[in-house]
Amino acid sequence: MADISGGIDPWLAGEPEYKQPPNPANVGDRNRTWGIRPDLFDSLNKVMPKKATIDELLKQAQDRLEDSKKFLAMAEDAQKHALASLQESERATEKAEQAIADSQSSRIQSEQAVKEAQKAVKASSDALQNSEDALLDGRYAREDAARARSYSESAQKDAAVARTNADGALKDARAASEQAAAADLKSDEGKQIAIAANTKAIKATDDAVEALTKASQANSNSISALERATAANDESSRANAKAIEATNKALQATNTATEANSLAIEASNKSVSALEQATAANTKAIEATNQAVAAVTSASTANTKAIKATNQASDAIARSVNLLFVQNHGSLYMTRVLDLRAGVTQPLTWGGVTGKMIGCHTGTFNDGGTYISFESPGDWEVRARVMMPPETVLSVGSSTTRLDVQVRDAPNGTWVTRSAQSANDGFSETLEVCTIVHIREAGGYAYVSAYISKDSSKLFDNTRAGEQFTEFSVRQLSRTSEIQ
Repeated sequence: MADISGGIDPWLAGEPEYKQPPNPANVGDRNRTWGIRPDLFDSLNKVMPKKATIDELLKQAQDRLEDSKKFLAMAEDAQKHALASLQESERATEKAEQAIADSQSSRIQSEQAVKEAQKAVKASSDALQNSEDALLDGRYAREDAARARSYSESAQKDAAVARTNADGALKDARAASEQAAAADLKSDEGKQIAIAANTKAIKATDDAVEALTKASQANSNSISALERATAANDESSRANAKAIEATNKALQATNTATEANSLAIEASNKSVSALEQATAANTKAIEATNQAVAAVTSASTANTKAIKATNQASDAIARSVNLLFVQNHGSLYMTRVLDLRAGVTQPLTWGGVTGKMIGCHTGTFNDGGTYISFESPGDWEVRARVMMPPETVLSVGSSTTRLDVQVRDAPNGTWVTRSAQSANDGFSETLEVCTIVHIREAGGYAYVSAYISKDSSKLFDNTRAGEQFTEFSVRQLSRTSEIQ
């Protein structure tokens, strides 16, 4: 390992355009600069992020993760409240459904009771109509009985008149008979008186018989009228009995209708109570559902905040990781001299490693040669440097040496080539190639190849192998996934 403290940097020997004194802060061996040329380390130090920046980003990430945990706890609590509210809503819904079922059952009972009441009212109406008909029949019977009694009374009066007439006729007949008996039958005048008296007696007797006959007929009429009055009274009694029976049926039907109405009212009250319970249960279910919705909204908000905090934490971690990628890199160097054939471009083999290869790894081609594969997309700096040895005057001629950096931006992507060329003027010279390439996909890779035009040309000699004189390095400047 060469000591570069003080003096001229050996990397810059023979290159006046790059000559500059080294940074005193970087004086020491190359292990302190992680394989970077010391004169460039200071400028890199200025643009590379400091550990404090990464620590701050990691602290931000930790804070965001703590916020995320709080928000997740809030979301879990809101979810528990939402679950409890939903369960309460389900119970209230079940109560509402049961209340609705009870209401429907009560409504059916009420409808049946109303139908029974309607039947009872119909029966009561029919019974009342029958009672009215029976009362009307009784009234007609009483009217017939009254007329019969009137006929009987008239007949009795006629009979009394007839008896009175008969009594008068009998008296006249007796008087005539007595007059006839007292008459002198021997004289013509007496005979005439006797005949006249007998005739009068006969006529009086006939009148008495006729009066008795009328009295008898009047008595018969009176008996017949009494019989009709009795029959009318019997019919009136039967009509009254029917009316009483019909009235009793009407009262019974009315009682049945009243009972049915009471049942209907009770069923309606049950239905109303059930509907009130259902309404209350539905209101409770709606409140519980609203609480559940509010809890779910709170949970969603908390989850959103947690996701945002997690994303912020992830962004901070990604930034810190990205900065760590930018801050760290490794480099390769040659450990042995290669035999290069003139006129052929050959990949170079790099056997030694300094530092850490972060975000990339090395591989070997089947035909020989080392490549570095990029593990993530982004902007990468690729650098190759070889210090060529001086040549003797006899070997100096029209020949060239070229150093190529070949970069592929994706596994099957586009090639980017950058080259540095020497005219082989015999002096010690450093060929350096540096380029920045945007790697589109992970799996892109880079390698270094060399070309010599004559066999006498040398890329380097045995004394110039090693990390002091050869270097192949990559460094990630940015990542595509980085949040700006």
